[in-house]
Amino acid sequence: MGKRVRSKRMRPAERQKQMMLISGSTDYSGFERVDIVVEAVFEDIALKQQMVADIEQYAAPHTVFASNTSSLPIGQIAAQAARPQQVIGLHYFSPVDKMPLVEVIPHATTSEQTIATTVALAHKQGKTAIVVADRAGFYVNRILAPYINEAARCLLEGEPIESVDKALVDFGFPVGPIMLLDEVGIDVGTKIYPDPGRRNWATLCRSGGVRRSAERRPQRAQEWPWFLSVSSRGQQVTPETQERRQQHLSAAGYHRQGAYSTCGDRPTLRDDDAQRGGALPG
Repeated sequence: MGKRVRSKRMRPAERQKQMMLISGSTDYSGFERVDIVVEAVFEDIALKQQMVADIEQYAAPHTVFASNTSSLPIGQIAAQAARPQQVIGLHYFSPVDKMPLVEVIPHATTSEQTIATTVALAHKQGKTAIVVADRAGFYVNRILAPYINEAARCLLEGEPIESVDKALVDFGFPVGPIMLLDEVGIDVGTKIYPDPGRRNWATLCRSGGVRRSAERRPQRAQEWPWFLSVSSRGQQVTPETQERRQQHLSAAGYHRQGAYSTCGDRPTLRDDDAQRGGALPG
């Protein structure tokens, strides 16, 4: 809002009015007066189920519980709810103030009233709401995950990070897939794909992140040598960096053979991946 005031698109009085509507608390006092609660804790089913139980205890009987999960099944989040018909997914995308799309995700027993209330809230916020099925990845991440997985496969086959990102930027994407992973935080993937059998993700995630991840956690830079100095941010990629990458891939069991490698079938997003959050955060 500060930028809007400085650009004279908002009056200071209007900003003050909006700020007065925001309050913080360390408990659930006042929740009995709200019509909808948007939950945005980290991606853990048990934690989200506990949040549902807490809200049902302190909020009004009509209050809607909307989870901002990017991939966890809404039906599972509602599995232990006293009022499962009032549990729904409401997935925003970053940066929230600029991205117009929002996913509204009812599960099997979500009521029509809950859907209508949630869509109305999204419209009031100026969002474009789409109602999507409670399936792995919902809509956006169901498309995004295979795209990112294929980029990971190209990388594991020996294609340089710089080439992968440049090809997709040249195609028309605002950023390349590896830079997108960098922005999200590639170490998030260790929770998404813990199964060593899903080797593309497991290898990428356990080898670490790219530059921004290392900048946020300097102590991990020594653990993550082969991803650093990516040219998508303008850094010079040295022969030493290229050699480190190849050494890591070889140590992980990936051996390039001509245009192909021995890393197996391409991974796909399965519905059972959603049991553990099998899609990238939006």
